[in-house]
Amino acid sequence: MPDNYQSTMLYVWVNVLCLIVLAVIFVGIIRYGTRNKRSSFLRIMVCLISVHSIFDSLWALMSGGVIKANETAAYFFNGVCFLSLIGAIVIWGLYSETFIIRNNPIKPIAMAVMFVPFAISAIYIVTSFIHHGAYYITPDMQYVRGKYYFYALGLPYAYFCYVSIRSLVLSAFKKYYSYRRILVLMFLYSIIVCGFFVLQVLLNSVMPVVCGGATIALLLVYLETLHGKITVDSLTGLANRSSLERTLNVRLKYENEGKKLYFMMMDIDNFKSINDLYGHIEGDSALKTVAGVLQKHAPQNFLVARYGGDEFAALGITDDENEVIALVHNIHARLEEYNEREDRKYDLSISVGYACKEDGYYTIPDLINAADEELYKVKAKKKVNFGGGG
Repeated sequence: MPDNYQSTMLYVWVNVLCLIVLAVIFVGIIRYGTRNKRSSFLRIMVCLISVHSIFDSLWALMSGGVIKANETAAYFFNGVCFLSLIGAIVIWGLYSETFIIRNNPIKPIAMAVMFVPFAISAIYIVTSFIHHGAYYITPDMQYVRGKYYFYALGLPYAYFCYVSIRSLVLSAFKKYYSYRRILVLMFLYSIIVCGFFVLQVLLNSVMPVVCGGATIALLLVYLETLHGKITVDSLTGLANRSSLERTLNVRLKYENEGKKLYFMMMDIDNFKSINDLYGHIEGDSALKTVAGVLQKHAPQNFLVARYGGDEFAALGITDDENEVIALVHNIHARLEEYNEREDRKYDLSISVGYACKEDGYYTIPDLINAADEELYKVKAKKKVNFGGGG
């Protein structure tokens, strides 16, 4: 901690700058964020880092002799600093988990694994005024790291590293394709925070670099969240229409080296009836189920997106049309398995039409319209044969 007035005030002003940035992020989340667990976790992280910054500043003013000091307040301020930082790491873990489990609840055992080690670390830090293990305050109001300082903070940071590496590993799996960018970036953001922590250890708290690193990471996460709202469908987690059309626009401009570009249009059969009979919540559930099947079983070289309403689309490059046909059959088969396995009052099925760029459809409207025409031929045939598919 700084030991003179000028360095103390510089330390405080760095924290104030972080608080201003955090306030801007918080207002942005409230104003533009959606009401879901992910936004809630992001808000809580911003609040916890803000609390850390405020109490870190108060302690800097106290240890620098700017405000009156006493031992009780010193331990309280430092305790709050530690606990808010640990809490932010816990919430970071929960935040990253939302990209992995998506709309499913976090399992109790996962919560226990997450919280119990942090609780042990927090209790050890809070009781440090007794055993001086994590840190202690000298008679002249100076902060000194205790013998087990790195053990006390090592557990939270070890978990932090685990979450980060896990995000990077999972980003390579096809089922997390829509979140690949954010998972990789969360790993990189974690490196920023861990790097700043190492720097703070080396500088022996001359500057609030951990708070600065956390603020930078949260700002980048927030900006990536805004990017995600532009490219990802919030309900299904698939790419959205604008993202698909941007990718399609790029693909149409280039030759595919002997391969062909296929565009698929799909929609859920009798979706309007599902909404009318069982409500929009059940309709949303049907959309998420179909999206999950498409995302899980589409080949790696296919981009799947929600096109709008009950329509989905896929874009793929392959040298074999049979791969497209096999994908259509696979989707139908997986949905039939789902219908047999789940106890629902209705069955889920989809109709699929596709078109190939190399058949003469070299613009986005032409390719989409061609796939759309094939889709409605399939739906018309279903209506004739089975009286459904609308």
